[in-house]
Amino acid sequence: MSEQVSVETAPQIDWSSAEVSGGELTVGIAGDVPKGWVARLKALLERLGQTGSERWGPIKVAKARITVSELEEGAEPDLRHLLESAILQANTDLIDDEVDEPAGQESPERARDGRMTAAFRAFSPEE
Repeated sequence: MSEQVSVETAPQIDWSSAEVSGGELTVGIAGDVPKGWVARLKALLERLGQTGSERWGPIKVAKARITVSELEEGAEPDLRHLLESAILQANTDLIDDEVDEPAGQESPERARDGRMTAAFRAFSPEE
C-alpha cells in the first residue's frame, strides 16, 4: 500500500528549477515524495495517453524530477496544464483523508466536490 501525504507537504513541481536544454525540459519536484507516488503519477500519465505527444516526447518521472524530451516551442502552457493536473490527481489519491474540520461544518473543498459529484451524476440516464 502506498503512503499518504499531507496537503502541506505534498509533492509539487518546482517551476523555478525548470531548464530546457536541447529541447529537453528538466524540472524538479519539491515536497515529500512518498512511496508509490511516482508510480501513481506515471500510471496517470499513461492512462491519459500523455507519455508522449505531438508537441513533446516521452515524459519521464523520477522521485526528484520530471524530464520531457522533444519539447516544441509553444507547447509550454499545455504541458504545464497536463503535468499540474496529473500531479494534483496523484496527490489527491494519496492525501490523508483525516481533515480537521469543526464539527457540523463542511470544508469549501468538500462542498465543491459534492456539487461537482451531483453535476456528473446528473449525466446518468434516469431509469
